[in-house]
Amino acid sequence: MVADGTSMKTIRQLIFITSIYLFNIVMASDDTSTQVEAEIVETVPSSSAQPNQKFIPSTTEATLSPFLLRLHLIRHGETEANVQNLVLGQGDSPLTERGLAVARIAAADNNINGKGLKYWRTYCSDLYRAHRTARIVLGLEMDRHDDRSEEDNLSEVDLIVDARLRELAKGAREGFDKSLTYDEATAARLDRAQNDQSKSEMQMPILESIDDAWDRVQSWIDSLIEEAIADYYTSQSLR
Repeated sequence: MVADGTSMKTIRQLIFITSIYLFNIVMASDDTSTQVEAEIVETVPSSSAQPNQKFIPSTTEATLSPFLLRLHLIRHGETEANVQNLVLGQGDSPLTERGLAVARIAAADNNINGKGLKYWRTYCSDLYRAHRTARIVLGLEMDRHDDRSEEDNLSEVDLIVDARLRELAKGAREGFDKSLTYDEATAARLDRAQNDQSKSEMQMPILESIDDAWDRVQSWIDSLIEEAIADYYTSQSLR
């Protein structure tokens, strides 16, 4: 999964406290990526269930062997706004050549790009910087620096775009230097709007609290785990 900075930090915390089917979680991380393993223990569905039915766990059924849901988290590549020290939030900015280069390095690793290590699902934020990084890493696009043939670069990965993985919305500060306080950025934005009468500047960007971000990422994690369990039960019932 490719996400924005705040979403990754939130997931790292949420994965420890989310209440749905998580047990014995192990995490290893570095500056750019995180791997999370969640051992999921639930019960075998009734033998009378239909083949395509999504199963709801019951404490009265026999217990299945645990299975692992492993999350690989990758942050988007460096953006032009990062270099310019601008607040991005839910605004956007193109990747720099360095950001693209780092994505290509990840794309060359079969334990990251989805070719050697097959992923059950792949997700990214709907912001361009995360989406572009994900497409490069997963081999869904080629560029002038790619020396592989188009056939070699074909990927069977289905990339799912989800807005719940967005960076924290930072309101008036978006697009302004990180050194400005919220009040200073608000004043600068209003002053700019008065001077150029730009409708885009007149509309104040959304501002989110940390709790807002927690709520949407919690929703994503909950749905992800529920779908993984449903798929697991379905596959077990067909054996």
